[in-house]
Amino acid sequence: MRTGIVLSSYGGMLAKILPIFKLGLGGKIGSGDQYISWIALDDVLTTILYAIKNNWKGFIKAYIVYSSCFYSKGSIWKRIS
Repeated sequence: MRTGIVLSSYGGMLAKILPIFKLGLGGKIGSGDQYISWIALDDVLTTILYAIKNNWKGFIKAYIVYSSCFYSKGSIWKRIS
């Protein structure tokens, strides 16, 4: 299974990034135009369970259809920190 960056309030990438934004040090990376594919932890788990239950075979990609750029994600992380 291939996933985008898994986001969760339980840890992972957000746990590492949000403290930086809380200190006022977060911002865009590079030009901010780079796109990231992401998915919520609950959605990854649902996909895995569905694939097992329905005996899926082959390659599975799990991420949102519409990626967002670092610049827009950075402004969101700054607001929720």
